[in-house]
Amino acid sequence: MATAKEEGLLSTPDTVIARQAAAEGRMVYTLDVEFADARRFPPGSHPGIVLFRPASLGPLAVNALVTWFSQEINLNDVAGSLIVVEPGQVRIRRPISEPRL
Repeated sequence: MATAKEEGLLSTPDTVIARQAAAEGRMVYTLDVEFADARRFPPGSHPGIVLFRPASLGPLAVNALVTWFSQEINLNDVAGSLIVVEPGQVRIRRPISEPRL
């Protein structure tokens, strides 16, 4: 796992961060609600985006939510999805699969 700071991407536009993560095959874990825009980041166009919406932005609340999600969800099952994680709730928008002929 790498942070935007470690990757030299602080203050970089969301699209650049998403593109860099996709190029490296990494999911984006974020608190930035703009990443939840399925028009800009449609499911299936990236390895996965996980938006955390904790009850507060304090480090304990954020850490607890990320830890809970990491223990409850198998990331392989949600690859390419747009995921919103709130206390006690996970909403997943999966990629649209191709119709079978």
